[in-house]
Amino acid sequence: YMVQAVRHVHETRISSGSGDLDWLSEIDDIKPDIFFVNEDGDRPAKREACAKRGVKYVVGKRKPAKGLTARSSTALKKTVAAQKASAEVVQPSVRPKFIYFNGRGK
Repeated sequence: YMVQAVRHVHETRISSGSGDLDWLSEIDDIKPDIFFVNEDGDRPAKREACAKRGVKYVVGKRKPAKGLTARSSTALKKTVAAQKASAEVVQPSVRPKFIYFNGRGK
C-alpha cells in the first residue's frame, strides 16, 4: 500500500499466487515499465520472463541504513514458524477491517 501511494506508481498488486512465477498473469495485465526485486528474489526465470515482455528488470541491494538491522522475509517466516511451534503467537482480539480501492491515480 505504501508503494501505491507514490505519485509516479501507476498500479501495484499482491500476486495471486505464492510461487516464483505466479505473478505472470498480473504482469501481463499491468504491463509495467519496471519489475523490481531485491537480491533475495533475483532468479534467472524472472529475468527471462521480464526480458520476453520488454520489462526492465531491476535488482536492489539489501543494505539497511546505518543503525538498522538487516531483515528478510525468509528470516521473518522462520521467526513466525518458530513462534507458532512454541504457541507464542498472540492473536488480536479485534480483527482489522480492510478497504480495497481499485482505480487509477492521477
